[in-house]
Amino acid sequence: MRGRRGQALVEFALVLPVLVLLLLAVLDIGRVVFAYTSLTNAAREGVRLAIVNQDQDLIVARAKTQVAIAEVDEPAVTVKFWRPPLNSDPKKNTACTMIAVDCIAQVRFETTLYPITPVIGAFFFPHGVTLAAVSTLPVEYVCPKDGADASSCPRH
Repeated sequence: MRGRRGQALVEFALVLPVLVLLLLAVLDIGRVVFAYTSLTNAAREGVRLAIVNQDQDLIVARAKTQVAIAEVDEPAVTVKFWRPPLNSDPKKNTACTMIAVDCIAQVRFETTLYPITPVIGAFFFPHGVTLAAVSTLPVEYVCPKDGADASSCPRH
């Protein structure tokens, strides 16, 4: 009887680190999913502003405020305006030199997330996990229009 209590304690001591590692791995996966969802939401919010107001600094600032809740490094935000090709070949996209209603606005986020689990982070993701999100919508309104004051442009 006395030997069995010691056996259970040894078995528990052997299994506990594995269980803790699995629990932390599940938490890391949850953090990655949450951060990716925040990035996609921020890209979507940024492109929603870009389709009515083409001020790049304002677009980047608006998008970065949306991702502030996730614990990620400073995300790299890229805002592009391009003209869709006539033959629908995406490799032949050209930049919109004059932004017009038929242009496409694209906001891209990229950031790196580091796992909190030391073992998983050191062996599987030593440089972190790179997350990227892209959102694309057609331009609906060009602002400022015809040399008008930019203060009348939509801000949200």
